[in-house]
Amino acid sequence: GHGAALKNDGTAYAWGWGARGQLGNGAENNQSTPVRCGSLSGISKIVCGYAQTYALMENGTVYAWGRDDYGCLGLGGVSQQNAPVQITSITNAADIAAAHYSTAIVLENGKVKTFGRNNYGQLGITYSEDNRTFKSDPQDAKLPNNVAITKIAAGAYHFMMIDSDNNLITMGNNDFFQVDDGTTL
Repeated sequence: GHGAALKNDGTAYAWGWGARGQLGNGAENNQSTPVRCGSLSGISKIVCGYAQTYALMENGTVYAWGRDDYGCLGLGGVSQQNAPVQITSITNAADIAAAHYSTAIVLENGKVKTFGRNNYGQLGITYSEDNRTFKSDPQDAKLPNNVAITKIAAGAYHFMMIDSDNNLITMGNNDFFQVDDGTTL
């Protein structure tokens, strides 16, 4: 695997497995010491997927790089990127989470955009034979009416979200009961 960390100055560094460009330094090799993720600065959050990395910027934009299987970089295709590339359709992001090959972005208005693999319905879009495989462009996740998401986290094939009323909302794989079943704690 690979890891990434955010420094106080808004720059990010990555290390570990880098064969798919996920370290963001323009190369495809492993690194035992941290390397800077492109020339990005002004990063507020950095997250890692399986072989992808994402930077949420202070200005609400998002950059992605690494392996693009199933369109999980959100760039409209499936081409590996060895350095950060902006997801141009996202300009007002507030939070981000990366799963194995899927990504979810919370917007400032509380809506959620998703992209990547949808084999377990983890994108929160209408689950049909056409939508079962993947979406390489950000999609609107179908959320309950009048729900505003404030925080998001990911498992391998699912997303967990907290709304403005502190309710848990989940989408994706439930093979081991990892998504909410309505139980109150």
